[in-house]
Amino acid sequence: MVKKNALGVFTVVTKETQAKEGLVYTLSAVRVSNEVVMVELEIPNEGKLRDIKRVALELGGGNGSPELYVPLNTASEKKDTWAVSFQLSPAFANKASLWLGPTLLSRPTLSHHYALQLSTYLTERT
Repeated sequence: MVKKNALGVFTVVTKETQAKEGLVYTLSAVRVSNEVVMVELEIPNEGKLRDIKRVALELGGGNGSPELYVPLNTASEKKDTWAVSFQLSPAFANKASLWLGPTLLSRPTLSHHYALQLSTYLTERT
């Protein structure tokens, strides 16, 4: 689903629509206990996401007016790959999105952003 807001154009992405959107990344959200969900995101520097410069966690909102928006530090553990990992409660995981974008929010632009809906990637530890 493509939407517009003050940041420009953004696409809401679910586990089911990721391939249709042509986005290459690996996202896991594993409920490891009743209190903790472990999240790991890995983005290769290729395809539609090659210009990603920002990864942020958003709680609630989903329309550019979040309850909480926090930029996340990324690491480059593999050549030409960005990665981020964190943990949060299951209640937050159900209303969280990971925002991917080429610029900082403090500099709005008409760039394309992606909002990855974390709840659609949520699994139980096996």
